[in-house]
Amino acid sequence: VDVLMPSGAIESVFDDDSWPYRYRKIRQIGDVGTSTMYGIALYWSLSTLTTVGHGDIVPFTDLELWFTSMVFVCGNVAFGYVIGHMSSIIATNDETQVRIRRKIGEISSYMSHRKLPAKLRHRIRDHYNYAWKRSTVYDEAAILEELPTYLQQDLVLYLHQDLVKAV
Repeated sequence: VDVLMPSGAIESVFDDDSWPYRYRKIRQIGDVGTSTMYGIALYWSLSTLTTVGHGDIVPFTDLELWFTSMVFVCGNVAFGYVIGHMSSIIATNDETQVRIRRKIGEISSYMSHRKLPAKLRHRIRDHYNYAWKRSTVYDEAAILEELPTYLQQDLVLYLHQDLVKAV
C-alpha cells in the first residue's frame, strides 16, 4: 500500500517483512486498496480474538472477508449475551447464600459477644441450619403483608395446597 506523505513523496507503508506483504504473497495478490487492507486487518484481529483463526479455510474475496468478520462480531455478541445471562442467573442463586452467610455472621457475633458456651453455640447453629433447610431466608410475613387480601389468600392456598388436599 502506497501512501502520499506530507513531503509529497509516495512511500510504501509496509516493507517486505510485514504481515500484509506476506499475506498478499500467500494469497497471490498484488497491491490492494486501503479498504481491503483494513478488511484483512479486521479479519485477522477478529479471528485471533475469537480464537478460531489461523485455520485452513480463509476468505479470499473482499465480500468473504467482510462477511466472515461480521459473523465473528455476531458470534462474539451472542457469546457475551449468553455468558452475561448465565452470570446473572448464578448471581441470583447466590443471593440466598449471601443472606444465609450474613445471618450466620450476625448470630456468631452475638454468641461471641454473650460468651455462650460451645455446646449451646452448637445447638443454636443446628437450630438455624434446620430452620433454613425447611424455609427461606425471606421474611414471608412482610411479603404477605404487602400483598392485597385476594393475593394473600391465593398465595397461602398455593403454599399449603398439600395440606388443603389432605383435608
